[in-house]
Amino acid sequence: MRIADLLLCCFAAILAGACSRQDAATPPASVTATATASPDAALEPKIVVQLGHQAPVLAVRWVDDGRHLASLALDGSIVLWNVASGTILDHAQVPIDPALLDPPPEEWALVYKNDRPLLFHAFTDSPVAGTLSIAYAGVSEGDAERACAGDAYHPGTRWCTYALDLATRVVRADKTLPIPADEENDALHWPTSPDGRLRPEANHADGQRGGFDMSDENIDFPDPTCVSVARCRYGVTLFATDKSAAPRALTGDPRSYFLDVDLSPDGLRLVRVEGLDNETRARVETLDLSSGSGGPAFTPERAYHHVQWLDTTRYLLGSQGYDATNDTEAAMAGFPPALLVDPACAARGAALLSAANRVTP
Repeated sequence: MRIADLLLCCFAAILAGACSRQDAATPPASVTATATASPDAALEPKIVVQLGHQAPVLAVRWVDDGRHLASLALDGSIVLWNVASGTILDHAQVPIDPALLDPPPEEWALVYKNDRPLLFHAFTDSPVAGTLSIAYAGVSEGDAERACAGDAYHPGTRWCTYALDLATRVVRADKTLPIPADEENDALHWPTSPDGRLRPEANHADGQRGGFDMSDENIDFPDPTCVSVARCRYGVTLFATDKSAAPRALTGDPRSYFLDVDLSPDGLRLVRVEGLDNETRARVETLDLSSGSGGPAFTPERAYHHVQWLDTTRYLLGSQGYDATNDTEAAMAGFPPALLVDPACAARGAALLSAANRVTP
């Protein structure tokens, strides 16, 4: 048994009564953060969690002379990217219920029902300095009026317009903005950079080209953040127009796929379970609430969904199985035994191995 196994924990499989040989892993942060200052010097610096889009990106705009890129997704989410570093400067949200927004691309017709009242139309520069304009078209005038009631709706038309303030990163309804021409132009949605060197395209998963591909929908997909259109991360890939450099994907970090959490009886420790690879595997992390420090994460190569503390040091992992297969043997393998995690056992085992390694043969 490897040292890493013992440093992690001792696993007592309730049915098998043996220690596991799972590999210890450095806990990957489910999110990272970066500090950034607003363009407005009067605003305080803030911590920005590096989570990208969770819906396909529809359009982008270059801002600050091409140093930053704003991307608008199907759900109305906006991400402002630092082009040079690839980090996320901030997030914004169009104040519309995402359930009302309908995607225009035909390739998503099988994924989304085309019965929502609003269609994305334009993401453009605004006549007001320091802002960008966002326009949606109602399927009908009545749809637009109901979906964009208030200061976004242009009376007597099927248009709704919003303004993104680049200083405050706030999107507000603004019916005073011009109504865009009633036509679609993909080149306007995906303009090249001001210097002509970078060409943006939509991506999904870990930078795969396109908004979403139905062929990705399978249980063996290698990226646990894109096993379906709803459980994917989306962003923008930048291609050098002269092909002098490799493409760069702006995706942000994947969202955490939280399954369960439990608090120790003394209230000092938290254990969390996340699903990976369409919940065929799990990642387990502990957090010391008194110090705020996290313990090492480990990834059982089986499907675990539930966790319960047994006392102040040991906890039990349970599974509801994974039966997305017609193969009996594979289906049975999807129901692992309960797993008892005992850090004290790991500490004792590590000490024994350390002592044994000091003995010269």
